[in-house]
Formats: sequence, structure tokens, C-alpha cells
Amino acid sequence: MFLYRHALEVALKNAVRAGAAIFLFEDGELVNLEKVHRSHDLQALSRDVMRLVDAFGLKGQTLRSMSVDDFLNLIHEFQEIDPQGGSFRYPLTTQQTHSLPVAFSFNLFSFCERLDGLIPDLEGLASVMRQDLTLRFDWSDVPWYDVLNFAD
Repeated sequence: MFLYRHALEVALKNAVRAGAAIFLFEDGELVNLEKVHRSHDLQALSRDVMRLVDAFGLKGQTLRSMSVDDFLNLIHEFQEIDPQGGSFRYPLTTQQTHSLPVAFSFNLFSFCERLDGLIPDLEGLASVMRQDLTLRFDWSDVPWYDVLNFAD
């Protein structure tokens, strides 16, 4: 479970990082990539991804494996059980309480089926955004520091 959650988190971060430059080109907005990198909040990361989907005009063609509503519901389910990414990794919290509810159970096969399609979809989304940025904007005058800036 932990590795699936971590893979989902990394795929969301990759998508945000891949598309964040569109805000720099269109609005002059620098996305705080340092904050994105340090975040374990799947809902915040998914909101960033959906904001990028809108900015790139990709609504409706985002995910092949599930609807956007199913994607957001899956993120919500994860966030409720494991808000900071440690519940499946550690059996006890730092306060020595159970990380997960004592009677926690889930259908592993259904869970894996849902995520096995989603992670490649997010990787594909990141690739589409990178290609779009390459074709859409003239990069010759843009210092790479500005594109990759970890702004506050």
C-alpha cells in the first residue's frame, strides 16, 4: 500500500513539475516547486494537476483509466486514511497510537486495478504537458532558472 501511495504522490508531483511553466509563460506566476516537492497532501497535489489540466485545455482527455470524478474520489479516500503518507509505512504514530483504524480492511485486487491504470495516465499527462510547452513557447530567451525556480 505504501509503495502504491508513494508512486501516486510522485506521479502527481511529476505532472505538476512538468506543466508548471505554463503559468510562468501565461501569467508570470512562479509555482512554488519546493513546496510541491515537500508536500505529501494528495488532495493539494491533485488540485494542482487539475488546475494544469484546465490551463492546457486537456479537460475531457485527462485520464483513460477512470473518470476525473473517480480520480478525485480515489484521492479523497487516500487522504482520509493516510493524509501525510506515513500510515501505511509505520504501524504506530509518534504518539504511539495506531496509524490505521484497528479494523481497517480493503480489497487489494480492486485497489491495484484502479491504481495500475492511473499512474501511467498521470505519467502520460506529464509527457503531453512537456511536449505542449516545447511546441507552444519560445524557450530561447528564458533562463532555465526562471522555469525551475523554487519561488516562495
